[in-house]
Amino acid sequence: ENRPPTNQKTKYEADKNRKIIAIEHKATAETSQNEDYTKVVVNWAPMLYPSPNSKMVYKVIPLDVFTPPDMRAPGGSTGLHAVESTIDELAYAARIDPREFRHRNYAERYERDDLPYSHTELRQCIMQGAAKFCWEKCNPETSRLSTGNTVGGYGLEREIWEWVSLT
Repeated sequence: ENRPPTNQKTKYEADKNRKIIAIEHKATAETSQNEDYTKVVVNWAPMLYPSPNSKMVYKVIPLDVFTPPDMRAPGGSTGLHAVESTIDELAYAARIDPREFRHRNYAERYERDDLPYSHTELRQCIMQGAAKFCWEKCNPETSRLSTGNTVGGYGLEREIWEWVSLT
């Protein structure tokens, strides 16, 4: 793994109907003194979770380290783990199943550009995955599943890929 270390802080808020009303995602990454390497880490949350109040902050700090090389996956693979972990925590705090929380905050369109997403089968995918992984047996407050002396956990993370059409 040659991705630069990233320090991320997320803060979200939901209303009484468990709809997200505020998103803040801050990230600080490192680069070398010789090059200005950046990887988009914080722009993904508003694509997945529309909110009337969004603040995304990304800072790059030049240090005496090597220049990070390009990786195949976008910065979303770094940033979305923090986003989805925060969504889980918000769902647990609201005492709602993380799947239901995501359904209530599901985006059919990319609100910034008012464009529909090309594929919108995510709800069905989440339901099918939950059935195959026996999600209903998990403790809804922690997503823990205990069997005998073993305790495991379930999680849910979404990914998104932004591309530009030139046609």
